[in-house]
Amino acid sequence: MLRRLLIAVFPVLAVVLSIGGPVGAHNTLLSSDPKDGAVVAVAPGQLRLLFDVAVPLETLTVEYIDASSVRSDLAGFTHGVSGATEVIVPLPLLPAGEVALRWRLVGPDGHPITGRVGFVVDTAVPAALPDEVPDASTRVGESGAMAEFSEPWNAPSALRWALRYVSYLAIMALGGVAVTTGLVWRQAWSHVSVRRVAWCSIFVAGVAGLVQLLIVASDISGRPVWSAWNGVGPAFGTDAGAAFVVRLLLLAGLGAVLAGAVPIRERLRWVWASGAVLALLGTWAYAGHAKSMRLGVIGVPLDVAHHGAAAAWIGGLALISLVAIRSCDADEMVEVVQRFAKVAAISVATIVATGAFQAVRLVGHPVDLIVTGHGRYLLAKLVVLAFMLKVADVNRRRVAARFQSVSTVTPLVVDNLGRAMATEFCVGLVVIAITAAMVVSPPSVAAAVGLWVR
Repeated sequence: MLRRLLIAVFPVLAVVLSIGGPVGAHNTLLSSDPKDGAVVAVAPGQLRLLFDVAVPLETLTVEYIDASSVRSDLAGFTHGVSGATEVIVPLPLLPAGEVALRWRLVGPDGHPITGRVGFVVDTAVPAALPDEVPDASTRVGESGAMAEFSEPWNAPSALRWALRYVSYLAIMALGGVAVTTGLVWRQAWSHVSVRRVAWCSIFVAGVAGLVQLLIVASDISGRPVWSAWNGVGPAFGTDAGAAFVVRLLLLAGLGAVLAGAVPIRERLRWVWASGAVLALLGTWAYAGHAKSMRLGVIGVPLDVAHHGAAAAWIGGLALISLVAIRSCDADEMVEVVQRFAKVAAISVATIVATGAFQAVRLVGHPVDLIVTGHGRYLLAKLVVLAFMLKVADVNRRRVAARFQSVSTVTPLVVDNLGRAMATEFCVGLVVIAITAAMVVSPPSVAAAVGLWVR
């Protein structure tokens, strides 16, 4: 069944990719007035920026340098008549000569985006002055040459990747505990090692979520993470910032359920825990490409289903291979392994189907699989996932042949199955690492127009 599913899905994916149009970037500057490179007769009183996605003003900063190397941070931004996608930036009295402006904002998904607009003023007489003119002498650059823009502090890409990796691992571990305990192995929660995994995962995901929230605040304020607390408020205006806050609240609620602080029957506990894990994965989707790219209404639930299935599969692999087959007697082991095989089969089918659709959303053209970093990550993920599916198929055959009855379950069979499942789990960790890299890498269009700051 798995081979037939792969044979059916990948040709369809190839055809759709061959005819698919370009994806949308996180936020793109569509036009500006004055235009970049224009020569204007008189100094404009304002700069008009038109984007393709709504701009939260609290995350926007604009800096300019005039022909005299005077550098200033502008303020007083408002939305224009076109709505939240149009931004009006009041300008001070500009002298004649070259003017360079650099805008920077944090998109709804939490990624910092930047761009520049430059034009030449023939005279210094403004066409229209705003009610409040910013002070043009707040900071002065070196005389005699056009000063460079000051670069705000940016969290390293490696840090962003590491935080996403460990948080995703933690959420997947929680999903593995919830699904395995609720559907596969009822006695899992009685083992100290399983409870330890759950509590460590809640702690790690909480710390990572807090740091990720501070990174969004840092992107807004331009300050280092450790001094970006003043940007936490504006961070709530972004989808990513709101998602991280919701994630912290969900982790606290999940901890209360697992600790027994919430009175609930044992069977319903794992239903609630599974729902909380899906909601945690929803914060992952809401703060990433699933929502910010095209067809976000469909992309978010598909992304939750994709990663939920991965959590059930990979998280369950860890618990079954490292705990269950070493703790259960032969009768219980046969039942547990057979149940997990069914859960894994459903998970694999879900991963392949939803992953195919998500690939169509995130890749505009098959060439992007080679020429863009995001595409190469996706291609590497497909290769590693194919290897993981092959290992899973071998494990499925082994289970079908050896775990039909207690008499065929020998210590050697158990040992071989444990090593094979551990191998499958390790390959899954590689897939997760590539997925985390994909999330912090620019999609094809964003990479092409240079709108991504890492």
